[in-house]
Amino acid sequence: MKAFGPANDKVLSFPMEGMTLTLDFKREPGLEELTRDLDAIVMKHGGRIYLTKDSMMSEECFKAGYSNWRTFADFRKESGADRVFASEQSRRLGL
Repeated sequence: MKAFGPANDKVLSFPMEGMTLTLDFKREPGLEELTRDLDAIVMKHGGRIYLTKDSMMSEECFKAGYSNWRTFADFRKESGADRVFASEQSRRLGL
């Protein structure tokens, strides 16, 4: 658990004012349902999930938590990066 101060203006920056909690789970049956339930709690409270630690976040949760996601998506498209760089995560998050 960590406390963060004010957010910065970086497009997909994770830190925002408040507390963060890190949880690790073993991948086993039922995990997807659990993470969807936890994502709903995070969204309900205006939080977000750390992108570099993510392996299951939904597109809905990502877009709710990272309000500047379109700026990043537009940059990827305008620069041509969307045609060169892609990952399972970027496809899952709608980037």
